[in-house]
Amino acid sequence: LSLLLHKAWYLWSDREIPDNYDSDFFRREGGTILSWPLISFGVIAILGILGLVMAGLTSIAAQMLGSFCLIYMLSVMPFLVSDRYRLPEIIFLLPCAGAALQMIRDFFRARRFAPIRNAVLITIPVAVLAFIPAESDSAASDAFNWGLQASLLSDANRDKESVQAIEKAVHANPALVSSDAYIKAATSFERLGDVAKSEAFLEQATEAHPQDGLTFYNLARFHYEHGDSKMAIDLYNQALMVMPYLYQPYIGLGILYYKQGELALARESVRRGLLINSANIQLQQLDQLLK
Repeated sequence: LSLLLHKAWYLWSDREIPDNYDSDFFRREGGTILSWPLISFGVIAILGILGLVMAGLTSIAAQMLGSFCLIYMLSVMPFLVSDRYRLPEIIFLLPCAGAALQMIRDFFRARRFAPIRNAVLITIPVAVLAFIPAESDSAASDAFNWGLQASLLSDANRDKESVQAIEKAVHANPALVSSDAYIKAATSFERLGDVAKSEAFLEQATEAHPQDGLTFYNLARFHYEHGDSKMAIDLYNQALMVMPYLYQPYIGLGILYYKQGELALARESVRRGLLINSANIQLQQLDQLLK
């Protein structure tokens, strides 16, 4: 029951509970269109309930919209409540919100204040639910969100902004920064010429995510590109120990063994890689080269 009540609160809360991008964070920090003074879910919810209350006694259409909204709410509440899953409620609330504004205007013109007062009194619980601050671990969410922003900025080649974002993410909570964020930010550091920082962030990725083989793979690739073949081989093998189903380390091992003249080991690496991903072009090319 306690969980259901919490979900009901989240369903009507003005706060967006993200399942991908945190719109509240990007509204605050992103400097995008989300930073504009847009109408929030809480405002639409309050106006929508006002409209349902004022029109519901006389309008069959309003009663149907209210029923649809209630049925959808009850179907969502047993599960995870996020911004994406509650979005369909807007379909039912927007017409009622528009009707509320029109009816408030008409009641004011007719100097009929009782219907407005009664509707407001009934809507107060929804308003309270909408604007009570929802609890959240701000340090945890900021760590993830700054890391996500660092990844997006790195993909856009906005490297100076990317490294600033990853520094903020690590400062908030290094354990909650995604492995992808560490890897992308390391790429930005390297493009900016800070090779030491790039290596440090790749190492930090392996410490924060020791069960993610791709962190060891990317650190191995870094050492290979900077001439440390022995360390690269060790790290490629460590990546495979963590995630045996990765094919990427076999590409690196095949290239390194081939360059060192260890053709039997190169062929075996390529063979194992092709067993995992027979369609990979690099593995196919290596296989042809080693025949």
